[in-house]
Amino acid sequence: MPTEAAVKAEEALIHVLWINAGLSCDGDSVALTAATQPSIEEIALGALPGLPKVAVHWPLIDFECGPEGGADDFLEWFFKADR
Repeated sequence: MPTEAAVKAEEALIHVLWINAGLSCDGDSVALTAATQPSIEEIALGALPGLPKVAVHWPLIDFECGPEGGADDFLEWFFKADR
């Protein structure tokens, strides 16, 4: 039976804000998408037991990543993080 801390960790939602628009993060993006231990897919889909849920806000894999002022405003998450 999982501990209370483990249950809370799995219920928590961690927002990862990632922008690579020519800001010297391209190498990091290549490394992240090529990672296998664990893969970004395993992290984003919550396939690893005990790992908190992760919402990755990154134009490469985030389908809800639209223009500023649109229905799925990518930059809004950065404004929320600033608050």
